[in-house]
Amino acid sequence: MVYGAKRERFVPATADNQLNIFSEPESEEQTELESTTEEVSYTRKKKKKHRGRNAFPDHLPVEEQVIEPESTTAWDLCVALMKNGLLAKPTHGNIIRFAPPLVIQEEELNEGLDIIGRTFEEME
Repeated sequence: MVYGAKRERFVPATADNQLNIFSEPESEEQTELESTTEEVSYTRKKKKKHRGRNAFPDHLPVEEQVIEPESTTAWDLCVALMKNGLLAKPTHGNIIRFAPPLVIQEEELNEGLDIIGRTFEEME
């Protein structure tokens, strides 16, 4: 930096009137510290791979069974409700979700409840 001028500005270190603050001779301690650097190597042990499940023994018989629910599921009931004029959504196999409109008249609500009652009677 050149001080005292109208504007202070940066002047490169090659200028004659600017001092270089890093031009001091290096001491012997600094050169010794730089020469004593050593390389450190580190090897990491690999983890064992998980072998997973053991194979099923060959001497045991393997039987495949398909398990079907004995009772009616929510899907079956929703299909029956749709045939009777009421829409419903099955969730998680045995849960039925109804989505009525936000604004509904009492007679429309009673009509929906009647459809649900008739459908349950038909399913039995």
